[in-house]
Amino acid sequence: MAEKSLVEKVTSPEGFLSVGRQNLVSLGIGGAVKPFVEGLIAATPVGNSTVVSGLVKIVGGVVAHEVGASKIPILGNALVAALIMDGGEDLARGIASRNIFGGAAAAAAAEAGW
Repeated sequence: MAEKSLVEKVTSPEGFLSVGRQNLVSLGIGGAVKPFVEGLIAATPVGNSTVVSGLVKIVGGVVAHEVGASKIPILGNALVAALIMDGGEDLARGIASRNIFGGAAAAAAAEAGW
């Protein structure tokens, strides 16, 4: 068996920069990409820091992974990681602040004494 190149060692799931099956380079890029993904999605009706936005982002990350984002070794996995990291953060913030829907729905819920 031929010796793997440095790039293969770094980018492969079995590489020396991996934890389990997740490559640390992908996680690092995912952390850097997260604020941009968050900003893009926050401008949509999904919003940000709500239970619904957290669930949408987590499901989006899982769907992106299943559809094939992970076939683009570093960037695809980074996008999946960014969506799931941001979704987890939104879910936690939404639960902690009892912000289920956000936007007009949150204002209506607050007015109703939720």
